Amino acid sequence: MSKPLFMQKPLLKLGLFVWLTFMSAIGSQKSVASALQIVTLDVSSGDAALVIFPTGKTMMIDTGSDGKFTNNVMPFLELHGISHLDYFVNSHPHGDHLNGLPVMQASGLVDDNTVMWDWETFDYEDQFTLEGVDFFISNARDTSFHGTDANYNSLAFTMTYNDFVYSTGGDEGTKSVNRFLDDHPDKVRAHVRNTAHHMYGPISKSYLRAIDAHLYIISNTNELRDWNEWNQALNDFIPNVVGWLFNNGGRVEGAGYYFTGEVGHIYIRVSSASNWDYTFLPTKTDMIPCWTTCIDVTAPIIKGNDGPIGSVDMVVVQK
Repeated sequence: MSKPLFMQKPLLKLGLFVWLTFMSAIGSQKSVASALQIVTLDVSSGDAALVIFPTGKTMMIDTGSDGKFTNNVMPFLELHGISHLDYFVNSHPHGDHLNGLPVMQASGLVDDNTVMWDWETFDYEDQFTLEGVDFFISNARDTSFHGTDANYNSLAFTMTYNDFVYSTGGDEGTKSVNRFLDDHPDKVRAHVRNTAHHMYGPISKSYLRAIDAHLYIISNTNELRDWNEWNQALNDFIPNVVGWLFNNGGRVEGAGYYFTGEVGHIYIRVSSASNWDYTFLPTKTDMIPCWTTCIDVTAPIIKGNDGPIGSVDMVVVQK
């Protein structure tokens, strides 16, 4: 069992503890948002996700490359009046996950008041509550376990709000996800999984099945089509994870899956595990829609075990 949070890396974690305690004390004095909101942002290769906590505080998880951040992410933030981030999380220091940081610093999105996390901030199995959301660290940098490969040392975690679970894994590999499944099978299941390494490279079918998500997000499908790993995703993940779940009572919405790729952002709004939904924002100039309990969504998905990519209409009902 891991040591208590903020005790393993004393100086950094003590600072975080003091800051979190202060924010907790003043949080009840300000108006709060009504839901947890997550936007997985279109950056093709890499990852970028905006989190708006129920308290109204904001977090960015990774940035994508500098070009994708400038062209796709920044216009979205400006459109929604987001000029400063309260938290920034970097899963690992690869350019397609971090190279937008200088742009954020130059624009003032992150500054000395932004809490910065990376793959060394926490340890595996750390858990804490932040802004009304429960975090569990399912992977962190540990070269004695992973070796020196930066992808495998990615910071990965789950966020839980009113029993709704969002899972994200940076570019972690099968070793870490299988450890998480072995050690904490009760914590693996998630309503939404932002797939690790954009579904590039080896996958753990047992882990992805155990997640049993309503929605699997793959952020890199356009480039995957140019790589051999696309055939693996097409011929392994789709029939043996999503198709298997669909045919065996899983929670997937259909025999296909959603992806962001070069087609837009996915917006998720959560009141609870029984009251949440998601919608598709095709362009960087689309505003986040108002909350409804049933949203008509049109987006490219892959349908069936090996069907072609195409546009289909999909109705997302209250879970």
